[in-house]
Amino acid sequence: MSASQPDAERADVTAVGSNDEREPLLNQSERAILPERKARKWPLILAVLGTITLAAIVGGVIGEWRSHRARAVPVPRGFNREEYGPCPEDSDLECGFVSVPRNYFNSSQGRVDIYVARYRTPEPEKKLGTLFLGHGGPGGPGSQLAILFGKHISQILDGRYDIVGADNRGTVGKTRPEFSCFPTWADSQIFGANTVFRRGFNVPPDPFSEAGRSVLEQQMRELLALSEVQFKLCETAPNHEEIPFMGTPTVVRDLDYIVKALDGDDALINYWGASYGSILGQYLVNMLPHRVGKVVIDGIVRPDMWANMPPHKWLYQWLGKVEESFDFLLKQCGEVGPERCALAKFKGEGYQAIATRLNFWLDKLYYAPAPSLNPRRPGIITSAMAREATYILTNYPKAFGYFAPWFADALEGNYTHFGQQMLRKISFPSAPISGDVSRNLISCMDTVPYDPDHPETWPPVQELVDSSLDVLRDVSPRFGMSTWLYEKDGMCQYLRSVQRIPERFTGPWNATLRTPMLITSNDLDPITPLPSARWTNQQMGSSARLLVIDNTPGHTSMYTGPSLCMARALRAYYVYGTVPADKETHCENDETMFDHVDNTSPTRVTDADDQDLVDAVYGLRPLLYEFGRQGLGIP
Repeated sequence: MSASQPDAERADVTAVGSNDEREPLLNQSERAILPERKARKWPLILAVLGTITLAAIVGGVIGEWRSHRARAVPVPRGFNREEYGPCPEDSDLECGFVSVPRNYFNSSQGRVDIYVARYRTPEPEKKLGTLFLGHGGPGGPGSQLAILFGKHISQILDGRYDIVGADNRGTVGKTRPEFSCFPTWADSQIFGANTVFRRGFNVPPDPFSEAGRSVLEQQMRELLALSEVQFKLCETAPNHEEIPFMGTPTVVRDLDYIVKALDGDDALINYWGASYGSILGQYLVNMLPHRVGKVVIDGIVRPDMWANMPPHKWLYQWLGKVEESFDFLLKQCGEVGPERCALAKFKGEGYQAIATRLNFWLDKLYYAPAPSLNPRRPGIITSAMAREATYILTNYPKAFGYFAPWFADALEGNYTHFGQQMLRKISFPSAPISGDVSRNLISCMDTVPYDPDHPETWPPVQELVDSSLDVLRDVSPRFGMSTWLYEKDGMCQYLRSVQRIPERFTGPWNATLRTPMLITSNDLDPITPLPSARWTNQQMGSSARLLVIDNTPGHTSMYTGPSLCMARALRAYYVYGTVPADKETHCENDETMFDHVDNTSPTRVTDADDQDLVDAVYGLRPLLYEFGRQGLGIP
């Protein structure tokens, strides 16, 4: 961390993004003959896992905002006067911009407008503070967390907090200046079509053989070349000067600034973040421990690795639970049988038999990709695509029952539904999509920098493949190279912008807090595994407690649907400042992965407070499911 201190003062100045004049891959006359695609809402789960259907879900939200005009209402403290008013998606919330310094160490470099959504507590006399929600990704629009889930989160917390979400710099959303590497999302899709960028790595049945290794090295060379082109596009795009300010330390300072702007200089920062939000939370408590109130982080990424280890080495630790998680899902599939999980041949089938059929299918596709006459976008289904689809179910297991029939058909040679899912129609929005490469850019700003002028110091192809083979051999034979579509990190040697970041934070990660932070984790999280949560809990000593949700696969306990046990812990923590007595406490989940949200109803309890929590939890679960469903394209 830089030894200097931020010198910028707050001011009400508006930053304006520049117009994008880049030439798209398709000209306007070619676009005119293409059908328009109906916009979807932002799917929260995919911001956590990746940007699978980015353009289909963002264009409408941004268009709706740009048509939204300022209302003749008083502007509260902190918000810019221009463009403040009820949120276009939900008028019960207020939306607008908070102007912050572009560079906290050089006040002469102008301002950035951070887009903020706030759900005010319905009982302001009970208010304890403001709770910021930290998005996953990185790259998702935090404003949407407040808009979509703020009311139910407020209910879980007994209405004691304003709930706020902000679109971080350079991410998908409305913060200005907007930034995109490609002229439109369609240009990005066309750039990566039928390459490793969009299909993932095709892993040979024997990747450790000389021939298998050669196949992987060739695909890695392709990934490096594509990454070099993509990053050069980023660094020549309009507003590319914003790239060095996308890093997590700058976002921490934005949070501090916004809290003071909205609630006053003495207001503490209360925070709840999942996945990448756990990284932001750990940077926050260790950079500014004196400014922190109550903090919950969920789905933990080890910050020491994120900041101090090259990205190609992360998966060895990250995927530590993915095989166990997938086997757990197959066991549940066999237990419920084909009526609820079509991959099972009969009720009570052993998970090994299901796994054997899947493994055979994946190897078969490697040698003979399957044709798919998908009317939206005909093409082929490769083993890489099938592995990526299988991997994503470990992150969002509530979708398993819906995908299972498509997998079962594909195993029998019918790729109609599977092809519709995997071969998405290219969408053609007329405007750039801010944050199209945000995940990769943000992680590069945070991690160990390479010297762009000394290629001899960069990791060679052989080292990158060696790291991948280590993961395949020691950690996950099935998914060791099947996360690229959702966890796009690395290749940072092609980014010169990392040499201009205003600040890096590399630790330590053991600050003392006035109130211990609460760490939550599923025991079978496939990408932010329980050992990461235990590492953070140990590092923070008496300033942390860990709550583990047992027998629960899926990425983060928040996005798989909080249990009543977790909701009780959250209310006790945020409202009363109470943490579990033990350093590590365990909860049971109160639903299975094959329970459909429409087939469950709130449990009736005798305690009125518990009933309020039950109602809030059951109200939140369908919303979380719906966004996962939309993002995965489940009809």
